[in-house]
Amino acid sequence: MRRPWTRRPAPSPRGAWRGSEMQHVWVDGELVGAEQATVSVFDRTLLYGLGAFETFRLWGGVPFLLERHLARLGRSLATLKLPQPEALAGLADGVPALSLACAAPDAVCRITVTAGGAPGASSSDTAAPMRVLAMLRSTPAPSAGQAVEVGVAPASMDASSPVAGVKSTSYLAHYLLRERAEAAGRLDDLLLDAQGRVGEATVSTVFAVLHGQLLTSPLSSGVLEGVTRGEILRLAGELGIETEQRSLTLDELRGADECFLTGAAKGLVCVDRLAGEDLPVARPLSAALASALADRIAAHCGVERTRVGF
Repeated sequence: MRRPWTRRPAPSPRGAWRGSEMQHVWVDGELVGAEQATVSVFDRTLLYGLGAFETFRLWGGVPFLLERHLARLGRSLATLKLPQPEALAGLADGVPALSLACAAPDAVCRITVTAGGAPGASSSDTAAPMRVLAMLRSTPAPSAGQAVEVGVAPASMDASSPVAGVKSTSYLAHYLLRERAEAAGRLDDLLLDAQGRVGEATVSTVFAVLHGQLLTSPLSSGVLEGVTRGEILRLAGELGIETEQRSLTLDELRGADECFLTGAAKGLVCVDRLAGEDLPVARPLSAALASALADRIAAHCGVERTRVGF
């Protein structure tokens, strides 16, 4: 059975980087007012897009899987040939302190590591001072029962790119594609490779269920090694769900029994309509995984299960 489709405004998991939760920013180990959080005009992140970032959720002021996000941030910096600033070690205490200062216990945190820069410094000068910044924003999850549509982006992903699989501040292409999807009332759009196989969405990992098996693209295809992606695969193993990492064709995905997107900000969101095709309403594996993920978050962050919201 497939859900009768009615277009609704796209539920955006993003919020604005403004409001009361933005009164304070964590910069290099210190909480400062937003007006004092500055970056040099010579910083290579501003000049060249050279830098890395992470986003993750907090519930009750406790970040979920922060250690895994920081580990991925370290891998991104290594790929970009940037050192790990000492200030990163202070984030385990700094993020909860920022949440308390901003009175934002349930929020999304973004950590940005800039490449640094100084007047006269070369583009490869690793001695230029780097900055580590953390900021919060309110980001509501998609409402239960709200129809979610996903389309196909008019651009392909490139596994040979030097920043493939890196959460880099060179983010403009994904940003513009995501804006295009939202303007059309979609939650996100798929990125296909040169052979037309599904890789990921602009800001999400794509999962499908075919004949009782959970499928997602392999890391070798150039997709981001999503932290929530990894947790879903772990939970699937605990639940006895068979998994396989392989690329799907768009036709396979359209004909899937279930399809959902994951991400640190959105959690797990089921897809109702994909590339013009309505998907089945029955989603037993998606529901089981969403429930298990919410249980894991509640236990990790020490909050009530109902607070997680999906």
